[in-house]
Amino acid sequence: MIEMMNNVSAERGESGELPKAYTIEQVAVILQCHPKTVSKLCAEGRLHSVMLGPRHRRITQEALDAFFQARK
Repeated sequence: MIEMMNNVSAERGESGELPKAYTIEQVAVILQCHPKTVSKLCAEGRLHSVMLGPRHRRITQEALDAFFQARK
């Protein structure tokens, strides 16, 4: 448990807050595409995501920024 807390602390930004994480649906709105397209991008490894359970995935702002940079 303490190790998990240390990992979370290491991921916090300079302000001490956790990074913003979006759902598949929220990213679909940002990218102006279908949620299935976002899921496919994640499955292919083109958009990094974190699985929170068998059916729950989150995408951080950092992952979105990296995706946009790769598209340039």
